[in-house]
Amino acid sequence: PTRYTLRYITNDRAASLAVPVTLDEPTAISVTLGVDFALIDTATNLTLLTGSSFATASYDYSSQRFANTRASVDAQNRVARSVAQDVGNRLAAYFSANPQS
Repeated sequence: PTRYTLRYITNDRAASLAVPVTLDEPTAISVTLGVDFALIDTATNLTLLTGSSFATASYDYSSQRFANTRASVDAQNRVARSVAQDVGNRLAAYFSANPQS
């Protein structure tokens, strides 16, 4: 049987950082990922830990479509790894401080 459930809600967005008037295209894009999470004891349905985490990464915008797609995916992967590491560290800290859980 599963002892814990980790529930989470993510939100992401991309935004232009700078748009030169002469080009009418952004020179850089910022990618942000946020997550709200809750660790729940499935036996009692009690919430043991809640938290939020977010990370931001940016990439240079290019006139080449494939380069933009690849850079966007890389930025999304960077923020996902960062948020996952943060949530994992918080869970590890919780279980370290509460070994009976």
